[in-house]
Amino acid sequence: MTEEEEGARIVKVERAPEGHAVTHIEGEKHPILGFPHGGLLRALDPAKKLAKFFIEHLHRGYKKALPDPDTLVPQVKEIYRVLTIVAERWVDPKQRELTEKVRDIVCAFLERDMVYRGVLTYAATQVDIEKLKPLPLDVEFFRTREDFNYDVNKKKFGEQNGG
Repeated sequence: MTEEEEGARIVKVERAPEGHAVTHIEGEKHPILGFPHGGLLRALDPAKKLAKFFIEHLHRGYKKALPDPDTLVPQVKEIYRVLTIVAERWVDPKQRELTEKVRDIVCAFLERDMVYRGVLTYAATQVDIEKLKPLPLDVEFFRTREDFNYDVNKKKFGEQNGG
């Protein structure tokens, strides 16, 4: 099946000065960042299904290992808080539940394992937060989506804490 048959016809792919791809799709007001290759995405479907299966079964074990969120160490409590916000923004209850299960697994693991928690917190200190902020093209694209609510807590996609 071609991109056109799927309803998403790629008109043009350009290389931005920073090096990443910018893809123009027929019918879209703004281009999107990256290159959405339909064939590759379809090829990854079995891996996505396997990951969901793995999450479901792992959650059964880790669910009992997660202490009350108020008793988590500060780093894990922050991860829990952020992933809770992400979960609450999903419109689809199944996606919300899946995100909550990932949150629980990650937090139970990090709460118990100082080495991985230490490595993760070290990695967080190395992040250039400016490089993680959404670009204007991201903001325009995601404001049109209906499956993930970016307007929760009076924040629109692209706005940071406090503004």
